[in-house]
Amino acid sequence: RLKESSYYTHLRHLHPKYAVLLSTIHMMTQGVSGGDILRMANNIIKLRQMTVLLQQMNALHHIPAGMEKIQVLTLSMDDFIVHPEENAKKFLDFFFDDDVMPLTTKKNIVTRYVQDYLVKLHAVEEEGNGGGGGGGSVGPGVSGKNVDLSKAKADHITNTRRGGSNEELIGYLKQDEVIGRV
Repeated sequence: RLKESSYYTHLRHLHPKYAVLLSTIHMMTQGVSGGDILRMANNIIKLRQMTVLLQQMNALHHIPAGMEKIQVLTLSMDDFIVHPEENAKKFLDFFFDDDVMPLTTKKNIVTRYVQDYLVKLHAVEEEGNGGGGGGGSVGPGVSGKNVDLSKAKADHITNTRRGGSNEELIGYLKQDEVIGRV
């Protein structure tokens, strides 16, 4: 049965120590859905340095605030998980002014994103509950509008409210011969 299960389901069947190690290695090395973690800290530092430098240059040349050539948007994955609609809209608004992408187009994209996300979430929940997953419907009463998915993280090992311990997971990583060095 695990043979046809998702990566997430496989992780849930491992001891937390091995699951967090495998997931960390995967996210640090896999180029499609990760790999940037090793460069992320450097990217953050360089973006902050560039922002300070540009602010100094703008002040020197009397360029008004809001006319910056470089703007940075930081979105947390936790925010995307709990409030996908709001954060997808924030993402689109950052990249596309309303004259470039009409509000109706943005709303359609956001609605599709939220619906797709909810289908994936429902499939993972079904798989985790022994239901096999893969279903195409989101479930009764789920519209994708103003969704609060705070319960989606409730059963995750990293959720300290369910008795999990981030310190325990971090300890596993720090104690590892390879990951502990990073």
